[in-house]
Amino acid sequence: MNVKTVEKIVQASFFRYGWQLERIHRLRPMYVKPSLITPAFIGRVTGDRRGNYKIDGGFSVLHRGFEQSWWNESRNIPLPRLAFDPNALFLHISNVQDVSAASFLSDGSDAASAEHFCLTLTSFLDRFPQDIESLRHAFTTNTMAGIDFSKYIPGSSYDPSASRKFEQLKNYVFRN
Repeated sequence: MNVKTVEKIVQASFFRYGWQLERIHRLRPMYVKPSLITPAFIGRVTGDRRGNYKIDGGFSVLHRGFEQSWWNESRNIPLPRLAFDPNALFLHISNVQDVSAASFLSDGSDAASAEHFCLTLTSFLDRFPQDIESLRHAFTTNTMAGIDFSKYIPGSSYDPSASRKFEQLKNYVFRN
């Protein structure tokens, strides 16, 4: 068993729950639904020599209309040392106890543990906004999926444009 095999097992589990792996413009590949506003999971599998695997990553919400607008405005601007645009906001997996606990796969050959992780993760993702009203409500209350925005990183901690993108998303949501 290796990381690529575990990734395929995880991806198959996501697909069974109706999630697809997609790369939108210059964002990192992420698991999303095909709707205009969708929760998103950006993650990767890591492993050690003993056959223990962990799924690391985080959560976001994606507004396809906003990302298209952002792309149109920024596509000619080179990315500083990065291959990806930042997400407008990002919540690391360690901030959600049950999802974080399920992210440790002790045996990479155990498809059941990958299935359990995906079920736990998609249940949490279902709490994210999936329409414009619930996204506006999240910005009004400063909480998303029951978690205060202070736990979220606007985009990423290493990219100063991420805070600007977060504010532009917020403005976009209330304008449209």
